[in-house]
Amino acid sequence: MVYTVFDLGQSNIYVHEFGRGETRITSGGRNLAPNWSPDGKTLFFYSEVDNIAIPFSIQPDKRQNPIQLADSKVTRLLQGITADGRI
Repeated sequence: MVYTVFDLGQSNIYVHEFGRGETRITSGGRNLAPNWSPDGKTLFFYSEVDNIAIPFSIQPDKRQNPIQLADSKVTRLLQGITADGRI
């Protein structure tokens, strides 16, 4: 399960694995709208930086840094994820 926790003007994304506990995926800032890829391996979300929404992806089980999916000049929101999770 993935969810967002709002606290003192910030929002962070967590993954909860039943029977194993939770893992914080983001750290600080405003991170919103988490969604899993169809295969459940990649997590997509957006972060607000200077009032601009930037989409990111991450594979939480590999403990990597999030990958920025678009430039940061204009707001880009994910509209959907293809069945193969590539786009």
